[in-house]
Amino acid sequence: MKDRNAVSTLKGYFYQFDFSILQLLSLASMTDKVTIEGIEDIDITTIDNKLAIQCKYYEGTEYNHSEISEAIKFLLMDFAERKNSGSKKIKYMLYGYYSNGQEKLPDVIDVSFLKSKFLTHKRKEKNTDKFVIVKEYELLELTDKDLEEFLELVKIDINAKRLEQQLEDIYEKIRINFECTAFEAEHYYYNNALKIIKNISIHEEISEREISKRDFLSEIDNKEILFNQWFYLYRTQKEIFRKIRKEFFTALNIAPFERFFLLDIDQRDFNIVVIKDLIYLIIKKWTKCTQREPHPFCPYLYLHNISYEQLAILKNELYKENVNFSDGFPFLGADFYADTLALPVNHKNMLQIKIINEMDMINSVIESVHNRIEIYQFYKKKVFYKSVGNVKHIKIQIEKLENIKEII
Repeated sequence: MKDRNAVSTLKGYFYQFDFSILQLLSLASMTDKVTIEGIEDIDITTIDNKLAIQCKYYEGTEYNHSEISEAIKFLLMDFAERKNSGSKKIKYMLYGYYSNGQEKLPDVIDVSFLKSKFLTHKRKEKNTDKFVIVKEYELLELTDKDLEEFLELVKIDINAKRLEQQLEDIYEKIRINFECTAFEAEHYYYNNALKIIKNISIHEEISEREISKRDFLSEIDNKEILFNQWFYLYRTQKEIFRKIRKEFFTALNIAPFERFFLLDIDQRDFNIVVIKDLIYLIIKKWTKCTQREPHPFCPYLYLHNISYEQLAILKNELYKENVNFSDGFPFLGADFYADTLALPVNHKNMLQIKIINEMDMINSVIESVHNRIEIYQFYKKKVFYKSVGNVKHIKIQIEKLENIKEII
């Protein structure tokens, strides 16, 4: 039961965050704003109006009036406070998903229905077995005329879309906004959007929980695959890695491009065995240098944050294991020659991989290459290499080095 409750709670959070993302993508003006946990779960502010929305997701719950009476009471309390203080009135919305029972709510709600079904209930008196009838509208000193005005300002929609359908609507909005593929919509823009909304929601100051459509679109416009823990709760790690692999690393006919693999090595979990396993896997998938191959090729490798001593040990082990590699240094004590490292692979030199010792060498190697270039950067906390020119550059954030093996 606890596990089901936890899953239900998690879906409720996702639904509210997704609803916030969808509202931002749907705003008419770039200056319109959404506030997370403002007056209500989600507030929408436009130049003409303010709308406070309670957003609920009850996947396994049948709709009953009691399910939304508390939410309506809070909306009414805000209405009463504004009325008494003379503040500007705003609009309200209760938006919820229920498994069934929606037919119990009439299309038109009048004052009598509002009072009897949502604002009147029994409450047990403290330290007694007696119950008293509580009328919320009387406690707030609201007349029928006030309640009529409230009903004109509130919209109740208990036919909200399912979690999965709402997510598809978000992907579609993203594809329209950014003219991107389905994969990019989910793994770049939506992943970024979820992280931004989640981060906004935890700020204490309400002003910091507000974002405009312009700022939101600007912040999610980042083509990096983030290791977003919140996103990984939504999609299993295995599922995400499978989709990334399918998108970038499972071509049936490998083209003879110049591929650069840039791997972020964390000294805290440095493991030469794991690194060698990755190198052998990269060679297996992206090296072709047999005599029968008309256009031989092999990948480039750069290991970020690895020390000179560790790199020397790695090269020594690769050499002893008969891995044929080049690093752009033709002899002991020589300068680095990018042209040497960029020389084409053929069945005579039988190169399996080309190792770049320092990040500063990457650009000079790229300038020496006369073929299509693809860069695959796996980073831990932040992107460490920024490409120049029109080069395909895939940036994937990982939690640990072993993730790369699962992805490629």
